[in-house]
Amino acid sequence: MSKYNPKRIIDPDFRNCKDVFIHGMIDDPNGGTCCSMPVLYAAVARRLRYPVKLVHANAHLFCRWDGKETRFNIEGTGKGLSFFPDEYYHKWPLPITDDQVQRGEYLASLTPAQELAGFFACRAWCLEDHGRVDEALKAYEVACRLHPEYRGYAAFRNALLRKQNPLLVMDGPLMMRRTPNWLGTPPIPNPLNRLPMQGPNLPQMIPAPNAFGVPHIPHPMNMRHPFNGRRP
Repeated sequence: MSKYNPKRIIDPDFRNCKDVFIHGMIDDPNGGTCCSMPVLYAAVARRLRYPVKLVHANAHLFCRWDGKETRFNIEGTGKGLSFFPDEYYHKWPLPITDDQVQRGEYLASLTPAQELAGFFACRAWCLEDHGRVDEALKAYEVACRLHPEYRGYAAFRNALLRKQNPLLVMDGPLMMRRTPNWLGTPPIPNPLNRLPMQGPNLPQMIPAPNAFGVPHIPHPMNMRHPFNGRRP
């Protein structure tokens, strides 16, 4: 059943994987969110050989008919079906800068690899909210490799690392403060040694973004929803 889960309108929650993947709408009354509903629409459209792509806005996911001669956006997570221009998503649900568009972070039709990155990010959010940190970090790393233009995946990964280890500090590049040897304890290993590098040597720290796919009123305990955007 392709409908928005009404519980998620005012209470975003990534613990229930049915809210972020399409099995929550197939023979299941759970419903989905804009993490999952556009994916289902695109899957059906592609079976019909329609040129439908997935597109990231800031904290949102939607579909686009991206044919050789015709191109228009398809918004199917509101009341009915809407066809908003790109300019609409420059301001909704959160602002997008021209630099982000030019860099390919938002409003570009996603490649198959970039779509897969989004699915791994959804998996990481669900795993993180269940406390399965190691698995979440691995999923974030895959998302970073598949879609390096979208800096949000690295920010989520780094935020989780800092939450697990407060010794990770933000001072220009991500750095590790080691325990002084005079305390008699060995230095703390740097978990970033196994992460893909960005830039010449170290990953660059960037502000933590909002998770795409949940344009709702924020949940007070969930850092991924610091916005108050209305559904279209």
